[in-house]
Amino acid sequence: MALPGIVPAVGMFRPASRGTGKDALQVDDLTVSDDAVTIGAWTPESLVKLWQFAPDGSRKVRVSCNRGEQFAPAAAGGRQVVWIDATTGSTDLVTRTRPAGTCG
Repeated sequence: MALPGIVPAVGMFRPASRGTGKDALQVDDLTVSDDAVTIGAWTPESLVKLWQFAPDGSRKVRVSCNRGEQFAPAAAGGRQVVWIDATTGSTDLVTRTRPAGTCG
C-alpha cells in the first residue's frame, strides 16, 4: 500500500518531501485496518494530530479536531480508531467510529 508523500525509512515512516510543502506529514505513529490507514503526524506547533487515509491514498481527513495532542492510535476495525487525547490537560482514552473531517 502506498501513501502519497510517505516513504518507509529504517523502521519508521518519514515524509518523502522531508517535512516541507503544504501536504507533507512527519509521521510518528501508524495503524491500519482493512478500510483505513491512520497516522499520527507532528504539526508545526509540535503536537501530534491523527490523520486517516483510504488504503489507496485517495482520502485524507483528520480523525479529531481537538486542539490538544492525539497520539498512540490503534485501529479498531473499519474506520474506527482508539487513541490517547491530551486536549483537557490530562490523558483520555477516546474512540471514534469515523473521522471528523478537514477541521477547516
